[in-house]
Amino acid sequence: MHWLDLTIVVVYMLAMLAVGLWLSRGVKGSLDYFLAGRNMPFWAIAMSLVVSDIGALEMIGGTANAYTYGIAQANYEWLGCIPAMLIGALLFVPIYWRSGVYSIPEYLGRRYGAAVQGIQAVIWTVFLGAALGIFFQAAASMFEGSFGWPQGVSIGLTATVVAVYTVGRGLRAVVVTDVVQCVILFIGGLVLSGIGLARVGGLEGLMDGITALGEPTQHLFSLLMPVDTLNPDGTPTGFPWTGVLLGLGLVLSPAY
Repeated sequence: MHWLDLTIVVVYMLAMLAVGLWLSRGVKGSLDYFLAGRNMPFWAIAMSLVVSDIGALEMIGGTANAYTYGIAQANYEWLGCIPAMLIGALLFVPIYWRSGVYSIPEYLGRRYGAAVQGIQAVIWTVFLGAALGIFFQAAASMFEGSFGWPQGVSIGLTATVVAVYTVGRGLRAVVVTDVVQCVILFIGGLVLSGIGLARVGGLEGLMDGITALGEPTQHLFSLLMPVDTLNPDGTPTGFPWTGVLLGLGLVLSPAY
């Protein structure tokens, strides 16, 4: 990596930290801290949702799945994400908004009692703790591959920067920094995709290159694959139509 690459990364992380700290001036109570005063613009909330859903885990794991299984990976967004977002936006969010709660456990506590609230809070905390471990590990893998940094250093640095403006400064700092990160994420993703396609001769060159590899790669062009579709090494693929439609569409997506 060139020194300019490292400089950009360091300046970016310091800028996110500075923005998050600067926004803490508007936090005057629990409403500001947990709900950003309930006055954030819709487009900022939308961009924050996108960035909260797409991060190092998707950049590493999603890309690896696309390389291994093909366009079936897109089902996680088309089938696994979009229906859940619509259900949440049209059905659940209006209920939470009218109730004035700060969290889902609080809502469950009002409706079903303190025991349900406590159980759900514990389950959600354990789940998020495990998920954060995976997110930090994915980010550390990306830093290790790009800069050669030890994973422990990368995890500590990332966790510290994020924790300072997230835990200490509240939701407004999270949303605003997410807006900046969303712009960077989309620009960077489009540039990388464009460079990659250009190097393989465009979309047609990419498809011709895959097709030339023969029968074992034909499933890479299928959104829904038969249950008995196998990878080149003889193992079952990760996206049979039963798992995509029933497992992802009916179980994972609504839960998400």
